[in-house]
Amino acid sequence: MTPKYLWPALLLIILAGCAREHPPLLVADQKASVQLVKYACGLGCDAATYVIKTSLNELFTPLHLDTDYQIHQFSIKIRFTRTGKFNTSFTGPPYELIEIVDISR
Repeated sequence: MTPKYLWPALLLIILAGCAREHPPLLVADQKASVQLVKYACGLGCDAATYVIKTSLNELFTPLHLDTDYQIHQFSIKIRFTRTGKFNTSFTGPPYELIEIVDISR
């Protein structure tokens, strides 16, 4: 391939890869724990929220967590979908947002 055709071919490959919407990743049942973490919510402002810490030491922010499970260091079994989205500045800790599919003690 000559240099004349190299750049259009590269551009086509990049655009084809970016155009696809990736489906959410469903994570199978895992042992995890609920953790209360503090984060900055602005100048001179501190806030706290509950996050999920998996057995692989990964941290995630659940979009919705039932009040029955909002206990610091509470052991759970969880199945969730990864959204690929993260909190923006001052709206929560910088962990990936997840949608809980199933949760139990």
